[in-house]
Amino acid sequence: MPEAVIKTVTGGPDLDILREMFREYGSDVSRSYCLNGFDDEVAELPGSYGPPHGGLLLLTAEGGQAAGMVGVRPLDAGIAEMKRLFVRPLWQGRGYGRLLTQAAIGHARECGFSRLRLDTLGHMKAARALYADLGFVDIPPYHDDAAPGMSFMELAL
Repeated sequence: MPEAVIKTVTGGPDLDILREMFREYGSDVSRSYCLNGFDDEVAELPGSYGPPHGGLLLLTAEGGQAAGMVGVRPLDAGIAEMKRLFVRPLWQGRGYGRLLTQAAIGHARECGFSRLRLDTLGHMKAARALYADLGFVDIPPYHDDAAPGMSFMELAL
């Protein structure tokens, strides 16, 4: 696997890169179910993904190129949510989704959360398999903004 670095972003030029990547994430129409308020979310970054308990994680690869991202935000007492996991197409298939998910898990643990939740669409079979492999289990829906075939998962930290 090529060299990869994951860092937490709170501002500066890296936040602009994350905004760009959020827009790339949002341009996939298969994700349109989860984009209510998306433009505001992007404009307000880091927003709920900011310190002290949230985290925006940027993965850079060969030569410092921005290859992927993930966000972690507080959801409820002791519970965090992993959102917006995205690896740019050029970098897919290299294990970066796993690295980002593991980094999100680590961030949630470091912040003292006891559980990490996520939602994913039914056609994202590779993502579901990755999450299950990392110990996430299916749970009932934890929000009302669900699309047909959406799965909800949780990891006890």
